[in-house]
Amino acid sequence: MAVLDEGHLIRNAGSQVSIGCRGIRAKRRVVLSGTPVQNSVMDLWSVFDFLLPGLLGSEKQFHSEYRKPVQASRSKRADAQDLSGARVALSRLHSVCLPFVLRRLKQDVMPELPPKIIQDIMVDMQPP
Repeated sequence: MAVLDEGHLIRNAGSQVSIGCRGIRAKRRVVLSGTPVQNSVMDLWSVFDFLLPGLLGSEKQFHSEYRKPVQASRSKRADAQDLSGARVALSRLHSVCLPFVLRRLKQDVMPELPPKIIQDIMVDMQPP
């Protein structure tokens, strides 16, 4: 069994860490991460390619089926067709990935922790 903690460290599929981890032989694999996928859907491909190799296809297939439509929808020139294509691609991606994702919130894990306090403090800029 292989368990990767800090799974976000393999989100770059071309990194030596990611390549090395994908080479690990194990019947069961688990990835733990406190970091959500934020930068690119390709981050998701890299993590899932370790977790369940082949589930999301090859990197090239994933790029054309998911990344390309999502990127097109973020363009300044995106039209309704681009937006619709991205929605369809993301819906398919969610349906494949979500059964394998367990998301737990801090308040569910440790209810004794106080709620997060966010304070915005305005600071005047000073010349150097």
